[in-house]
Amino acid sequence: MTCFSNFLSIFRFRNSDLHDRIGNLHDRIGDLHYRIGDLHYRIADLHDRIRDLHDRIGNLHYRIRDLHDRIGDLHYRIDDLHYRIGNLHYRIRDLHYRISNFKYCINILNYRTKKLTTACKQLTGYY
Repeated sequence: MTCFSNFLSIFRFRNSDLHDRIGNLHDRIGDLHYRIGDLHYRIADLHDRIRDLHDRIGNLHYRIRDLHDRIGDLHYRIDDLHYRIGNLHYRIRDLHYRISNFKYCINILNYRTKKLTTACKQLTGYY
C-alpha cells in the first residue's frame, strides 16, 4: 500500500463513492507522474543528442575551416608556380631569340668566309 492509500484507510471514509473517486484520482496522478518521468528521460536523451550534434557540427566547422586554409595555401602555391612558369617562358623565349640571332650571325660569317675564301683563291690562283 502506498502512503496515500494508508492515509485514506486511516480516516475510513464512510462514503465509499468519494473514497473510490479519490483512489481513481490518485491512480491518475500516479500515471501522470510516470508519464512526466518518462517525458523527462526522453527530453534528457534528446538534449544529449542535440549536444552530440552540436559537437559534430563544431568539429565539421573546424574541418571545413582547415580545408579552406589548405585550399588557400594551395591557391598561393599555384599562383607562385604560375609566376615561375611565366618567368621560365620569358627566359626560354629570350634564349630562342638569342639563338636565332646567333644563327643569323653565323650565316653572315659563313657567307663572308666563302666570299673571302673565293677572293683569296682568285688572288692566289688556287681553285
